[in-house]
Amino acid sequence: MEQIFKEQTNSKAINSIRKELILQLSDESVKTVHIGVYPPHGRYFRKKMKYKGSGLFKIDLNLPKGKFFYHFFLNNNFDFPRNDEQFVISKYDPQKRGSIVLETEIFCPIQFSNSPNCVSHIKDDIWEFRLITHQKWITQVAFSDEVEEHPFSAYYTEKNLTFWLLRIKLPKEEINYAIKFEGRGETRYLHANQNIFQTPVRELFFISKLKKKKDFLPFKAGYQILPDRFHRIPEKSEPINLTEWGTEPTHYSFFGGNIKGIISKLDYIADLGFDFLFLNPVFFSKSYHRYDCIDYKLIDPILGDESGFQELIANAHARGIKIIIDISINHCSTDFFAFKDIVVNQAQSVYINWFEIEQFPLSDETRHYYSSWHGYKDMPQFNFSEKEVQDYFLSIAKYWPQKFDIDGWRLDVVSEMPVSFIRKFVTASRTVKPDLIVIGEIWDNNLSDFVIKSGMNGLTNFSLYLDCLIPFFQYESLSISNLVLSIIKVLGRNSFDVNQSSWSFLSNHDIARFYSILKDKRKYSLALTLIYGILGTPVVYYGEEVCMEGLADPANRQCMDFESPKPAVSVIEIIRNLNSIKARYEDIFNYGTTLFPVVDNSNKLMIIQRSFLTESIFIVFNFDNVDHCYLHPMVHIAKNDIVSPPELWITKHSVELFYFNGQEWTCKQL
Repeated sequence: MEQIFKEQTNSKAINSIRKELILQLSDESVKTVHIGVYPPHGRYFRKKMKYKGSGLFKIDLNLPKGKFFYHFFLNNNFDFPRNDEQFVISKYDPQKRGSIVLETEIFCPIQFSNSPNCVSHIKDDIWEFRLITHQKWITQVAFSDEVEEHPFSAYYTEKNLTFWLLRIKLPKEEINYAIKFEGRGETRYLHANQNIFQTPVRELFFISKLKKKKDFLPFKAGYQILPDRFHRIPEKSEPINLTEWGTEPTHYSFFGGNIKGIISKLDYIADLGFDFLFLNPVFFSKSYHRYDCIDYKLIDPILGDESGFQELIANAHARGIKIIIDISINHCSTDFFAFKDIVVNQAQSVYINWFEIEQFPLSDETRHYYSSWHGYKDMPQFNFSEKEVQDYFLSIAKYWPQKFDIDGWRLDVVSEMPVSFIRKFVTASRTVKPDLIVIGEIWDNNLSDFVIKSGMNGLTNFSLYLDCLIPFFQYESLSISNLVLSIIKVLGRNSFDVNQSSWSFLSNHDIARFYSILKDKRKYSLALTLIYGILGTPVVYYGEEVCMEGLADPANRQCMDFESPKPAVSVIEIIRNLNSIKARYEDIFNYGTTLFPVVDNSNKLMIIQRSFLTESIFIVFNFDNVDHCYLHPMVHIAKNDIVSPPELWITKHSVELFYFNGQEWTCKQL
């Protein structure tokens, strides 16, 4: 499959880009091609491409800026998505998705906006400013309000790009300012609307309302459980015939993991040091994964009942563990009461506007005539322009925190729903529990405005996984410096507090288990330490602590095995230590800057420095096959005060951590 993309900005819609796709196939038996598109924001859709003869197909698409995913269907076979292996995000992705980034920006030597992804509240009166310069001649940058100036620090440079950071105390409610930049004996000032002048023009200054965020402490680290596959305590009478525990799963296997099984393992989870559990859906559904919900107010009987779920919440809370549950409100089962009524009463159904119906009958031998999630006929999609649909789900938003005291939601495929409705859902949930956390499933984290407008706390950081972890650890196609550059770019797309709460992960139910795809298994603990070390909330998928394997779905959703011997290298102990360190130095990990004082491509060394006020944590990585010498991390704090900094050795494929206390001027290895 030869693929050519041609891009131009849509003049009628400044936030969208017109993309022409040309697909060349060598198989002349293919006469029809449909492209399936996952846009950055909005619902998945399919369109037929124009056949030009000789295996050539074309289509024009207008898409919003950001990353979109796509795949193809040949000769009307919609059961098997296709794509060229060189373009897919993972060879284990069952949807065979490729990705393209659409970003057309007006060039400016300084990349800065008066928005939360560049101006973030940290804590108390502390604010953070971030920007990027695109030209080497710029050697100094400062915040200027005409009364005083505060210099930025350059914390990373790669070719023409330099990343700058400033933390400053601002005990004010509003500030007016410009960004001063200098070099080659020249001085310029960046003003609002990207105006640049040689002198400051106060009338054109940036105006920023300093609205402090609520004093919210993000959760430290989470443990994800797919309820059907985690643990089962046998019941006297099983609700259905279950598959034997531990056998190879299929797309339709029910193994019968249940709430009692989770309760029985709470001490195990607490001992690992996690402070929240993320449960994939628990609602009454057709399938074991429970993303095709039948009743949003009913615990699936295979899992247990209401009293059992209340017992789970109470027992978890008693151990200091929060509970976040997954919910799919974009789509449901065909057995959902409103859709069943449409099946029976057709056009006369009182629920006809709850879904997007094209025509009746709802289906024939060739296709179905209603909107469904990614074309799956068993998952009809709700029509959120219908007030009754909104009211129904706003009642659900209140029901679970009110009745069961859950601590948060993870909203499935949230970017496919209207941001206005998501905000209502979040607001309704917090009328019951003001500190309830909401995380949205988003595969491209370049949706800062969406997250902020929705009121959600954070997102699932697939960008970190796809742009940083997979290229570096699986494909080994990134140098250390490019890994660092990718991490900085990913973190730069959202505000500090969104990054704080967003989930970093190596594996989950939608992707291959990380241990299985690693070329060098010795780097597994380094990858785990990396997602703990940078800004964010790490989430560990059940079984990762025992190096559980599994590639494409359903192999990545196997049953947890608590009986087999643990691996020789105890990842359990590594995770326990990481959780302990994150809890002990929570201010550093919650509010600290993320810097990279050592980026050594030749020796494959990297140091992450997390600093807040006078304290720092240094995380030293050796990704190489040999031991290496490096300067003691204190040199990055003391700099000129240490004449002969001591040298330390780090063994191959290992990590070392240091804590530095600036007040006592002490440094200890953790």
